[in-house]
Amino acid sequence: MRATRVMSSDGITIIVPNSEFITAKVVNRSAPLPTCRARVAVSAAYDSDPQKVKDGLLEVAAANARVLKDPAPAVAFKSFGQVGMDFELQVWVANPLQEPAVSSELRFAIDKIFRERGIHIPSLPLQPR
Repeated sequence: MRATRVMSSDGITIIVPNSEFITAKVVNRSAPLPTCRARVAVSAAYDSDPQKVKDGLLEVAAANARVLKDPAPAVAFKSFGQVGMDFELQVWVANPLQEPAVSSELRFAIDKIFRERGIHIPSLPLQPR
């Protein structure tokens, strides 16, 4: 046997020459633990209260049944961006295959809670054509 078959999270079989396992970097998102961290980036306008942004993001994480309570969700204030403050919501999910769906659910919930609380997501100014 000179190759290994690997099933991607999209259900695609990838044939990897065994030499790649010896010489290249191999990423396994489910070993040694079956959990996976999801990271959701979001920006808030500069007139937003960063603590209210953090509180809202943590509420969103706590309300999602597929987000693990341990390790606890966290919010990182990543940078002062070009048009707003950049944050990252970091959560853990039980199964790496659930990560894309959970990240999407979190984005929908973030949009909703930001709208309810008057927190604006900045946009780049339109460029003239």
